[in-house]
Amino acid sequence: MAAILIMAVLLRMAGSLHAFSGEERLSFADQYLRCQSEALLRGAYVTYTDEKGNARPEIRFNGQGNVNRARTITFRDNEEELIIELGPGRLAEH
Repeated sequence: MAAILIMAVLLRMAGSLHAFSGEERLSFADQYLRCQSEALLRGAYVTYTDEKGNARPEIRFNGQGNVNRARTITFRDNEEELIIELGPGRLAEH
């Protein structure tokens, strides 16, 4: 259980180190990390759904917090991209 808590904190810190711009990007990163942490805590599959109703491709986490596939998400506000890496699902700004 302690390992899950440490992992959630580290994931949260990693998300806050990126220079996200725009409210939509901040909201996405926050919801994404919350969903990933929930999968870790439950130890079961969890599917990300955007709370604001934005159309996003399905992102599914397994019980270890890994994503089902890598992808790039483009945000409309200034057409910047956020890359979701395969495996641990780290967020990288492009």
